[in-house]
Amino acid sequence: MVTSVNDNLHVFGNIDLSYSDKKAEFSSYIFKLHLDDNTSILFDNVSALPDSIKGNLKDVFKSVVEKKQVQKDLLKNPQNSLKIGKLDDKIVYVINGSVTKINDSRLLKKLDANLRKAKKYLTNVEKIEKKPTKEEIDFYKSSATTIDKVSKKTLLEHKKSDSEWSLWAIWAMESRSAVNKFCNAFHIDIASILDCVPSWAEDILGYYFAGFGILNGIEQESDSRKIGDKEGMWDGRHKINRNLIAMIGGAIQAIGKTLASLALTVVGSALFIFIAIYATLRYVYFAISAMKFRNKLNAYLKNDKLTDEEKLKGAINYLKSKVTITQAETAKVLKKVKKQYPNESDEKIKKIANNILKNKLLVKLKRFERRVGGSVLAAKIQKNSDDYIKNYAAKRLEIEKLINRVKDKNKIIFKENKWYAAATILQAIEISVVLALGFTTVAAVCGAVSSSIFALILLAYFYRKYVSRSEEDKQDQLSESIDLIADPAI
Repeated sequence: MVTSVNDNLHVFGNIDLSYSDKKAEFSSYIFKLHLDDNTSILFDNVSALPDSIKGNLKDVFKSVVEKKQVQKDLLKNPQNSLKIGKLDDKIVYVINGSVTKINDSRLLKKLDANLRKAKKYLTNVEKIEKKPTKEEIDFYKSSATTIDKVSKKTLLEHKKSDSEWSLWAIWAMESRSAVNKFCNAFHIDIASILDCVPSWAEDILGYYFAGFGILNGIEQESDSRKIGDKEGMWDGRHKINRNLIAMIGGAIQAIGKTLASLALTVVGSALFIFIAIYATLRYVYFAISAMKFRNKLNAYLKNDKLTDEEKLKGAINYLKSKVTITQAETAKVLKKVKKQYPNESDEKIKKIANNILKNKLLVKLKRFERRVGGSVLAAKIQKNSDDYIKNYAAKRLEIEKLINRVKDKNKIIFKENKWYAAATILQAIEISVVLALGFTTVAAVCGAVSSSIFALILLAYFYRKYVSRSEEDKQDQLSESIDLIADPAI
C-alpha cells in the first residue's frame, strides 16, 4: 500500500545504501532515531546505546532493506538513503515522497521492543528526560496519601523454601543400594549394619521428601498465581511434576525389589535419571537469568561511550526499576481500572489499582530475589536511589559500594545455580552408569563429585550466613515496609 508523506508518519531513521550485483545493501548506521511522539535523538545519543540494542535495531533496518518489495522499488528508483518509519502500526519506507507499508508483524514487534529498550536506557543514563504525563501528575496530586506500602509481613509471607526436594527423594530411595554397591566395590562388608535398617526405610524417607516437595510446589504455584508471578508459577508447577515422578519412580522400584523384577527396577531408575536432568534444566534456567541480569547491569557500567557519572546513575536507575513501580506503570494500571469499572467511586478505583500495583511490586521483588538475593538490598535501593541520583558527587562511593554488593550477590546466585546444575547432571550420569554397567569407578567418581558439590554449596551458604557475614549485611535490616511508587525514572 502506497500513500503520500503525512504528519502521522513517525520516522525512525535514515539508512545509507550502497549497490552491488543489482542489489541494494545496508551500508551504514542510522543518524537519527524517533523513539516516540515527543522524543527524537541524534547520532551522538544513538551511539551511546549498548551494542545489543544497536545490533538489534541494525538487524531490523537491514531486514527492511532486504525485503523483496523494497529491493524492487530501490532498483527501479535508486536512492542514496532510505527513510524508514511507522504509520498506522506498520513499518513503512519512503521513496520519492511515497510511503509504502510493510506487513511484517514480527519485524514490527522487534522494532518496537528495541525502541522501548533504547528509550529506557537513554532515560536511565539521563541522555533524554522522562517527563510525567498530565494523567500521572494529576493522579499523584490526588492520591499520594492513598497508595499503601507493601508491609514487611507481606514480604515475609511470600518468602518460601527453595529446596529441590525431588533430588533429596532420589538420594533417599537410592541410599541403601548406593551404599551397598560402593562397599562391595571396595570389598567392605556392611551387610550386618544394613540388615538393622528395614528395607522399606529409605523408600518411606524418599516418599516424605517427595511429598514435602509436592506441597512446596503447590504452595509456590498458588502464591505466585495470586500475584501474577508467571516465573514463580512455572517453577512451582515443575516442582510438583518432578516430585510426583520421584514418587512414581520410587513406587515402581519398590515393587520391582519386592517381585525381584529387573524390568521394573530399570524403569524406576530411568525415572530418577529423568528427574535429575529435569532439575538440571531448572538450575540452568536460573543461572542464565542471573547472567542476563548481570549483562544488563554491565551494559551501563562497561559502556565506554558514557561518562563515569552516566554509568553509575544509569546502573542505579536500572536497579531501581527492578524493585519499584514507576509512575508510568501506575498511571497505566489506573487507566485500565477506570475503564473496567467506570461507575465505581474514586476511592474504590484507587483501592483496586493499589492491590494490582502491590502484586506487580511483589512480582518484581521475587524476580529480583531469584537473580540477586533477599529483600534487604531491594529495600536499600528503594530507600537511597533518589538521594544517590540527586547528590551524586557526595554519594559516589556509597553508590559504587551498593552496586558492588548487588554484583557480588548476583555472582553467588549464578555460581550456585551453575554448580547445582553440574551436580545434578553428574547424578544423572552416575545412575545411568550403574544401570548400564554396574557400580564402576566412573559411577563412584560421578557420585562422589556430585555429593561433594552439593555439600560444599550448603557449607558455603552457612559460612556466608553465620561466619563471614559482611558488616553491611549485619547492619542492614529489612525496612518495615517497601515503597510502591518510584519517581518518573524508568
